[in-house]
Amino acid sequence: MFALRTTMKKETAFDLYTKKLKEAQKKLEAAMLQLKEEMSTPHPKISEG
Repeated sequence: MFALRTTMKKETAFDLYTKKLKEAQKKLEAAMLQLKEEMSTPHPKISEG
């Protein structure tokens, strides 16, 4: 029974890690997309400097 409990604890920790990783990946993808949009549209500040 104890071994099963520890395995379940590890599994939930792994699930939490996977969830966090997926969230971070989504944020990164969104940031990259935003960056691409900003790069494709010319900004006056960038062209001046």
